[in-house]
Amino acid sequence: MFRKKTSALIAFIIIICFIFSIVLGNIYELKNLNHKCIGKDCPICRNLNKIQNNKTKLLIYFFGFICLFNFNIKNLNIFYNNLREAKNLTPVLLKVRMNN
Repeated sequence: MFRKKTSALIAFIIIICFIFSIVLGNIYELKNLNHKCIGKDCPICRNLNKIQNNKTKLLIYFFGFICLFNFNIKNLNIFYNNLREAKNLTPVLLKVRMNN
């Protein structure tokens, strides 16, 4: 019980950190959108690029997690049942099946 509460709390803190970083990144992006760029090595442009990359990666991870979460468990059961059947087959049984 204690472990469940602790892992839920840690997950909640991680989610809050992600949301906080996205909000702060958006605020920084809006604040420095029309900055005076000094050229190729502009630190503000570099930070804006990092923020954009982080947001893209977080969205990819988020949608990947959603896809995995919504994966149908029945498909996994069918896969495991077929795998279990395949393990029990000997070469002789496979040859008999192929001849039939």
